[in-house]
Amino acid sequence: GIVYRWMPEGGGLISASIMNTDKEDRYMVTFGAMESPFKTTTPVQRKFFKTLEFGKEVTKYQIATALEISSVYLAEERISSGRMYNCWKSIYFGGVEWSFIEFKTVENLLSTVRLTHTQLNNNKDIFDSLFRVLSQKYGDTSIENNEAFWFDGQTAIILTYKYGKPKGGEMRHYVNLEYSDMALINKAQNLVTDEL
Repeated sequence: GIVYRWMPEGGGLISASIMNTDKEDRYMVTFGAMESPFKTTTPVQRKFFKTLEFGKEVTKYQIATALEISSVYLAEERISSGRMYNCWKSIYFGGVEWSFIEFKTVENLLSTVRLTHTQLNNNKDIFDSLFRVLSQKYGDTSIENNEAFWFDGQTAIILTYKYGKPKGGEMRHYVNLEYSDMALINKAQNLVTDEL
């Protein structure tokens, strides 16, 4: 499932999950309010691969340059709020070799960096190791349903582990590490809502 989070102007945090059921392409959307603030002890990083920064304009070429790869490894797609770039070449970040990375923009401003490590064998040790490091850096948080969350009032980190089946493949283990600029995520949600 996909989880979206955004902050209403009055504070707090809203979470919406979209789950695709096995039998048919029906999507379930559930909303829930989460306690806030998840204040971290340290501001969450907003700069990635030395040159990509939340709230700044990014292009496919800039992402390829920052990752030190050819742009042929980047797929670009238009989405309601901006663009999504998928890197299909494994890249090292934070001591982990990630299988692929997704970058999202809201009106060309970098809003989300999502790193995914996937393999057939259990990779929960990567989740556990990242949880320890992030907790040391940003403060203690709890793990619920194999998900951990840090938030400094501006930028959020979501670390998740799941075991699931990709389309047309065998079961795999996934660790996702996602950084998001919550003001831009909120703006993206408004852009999507405006389309409806």
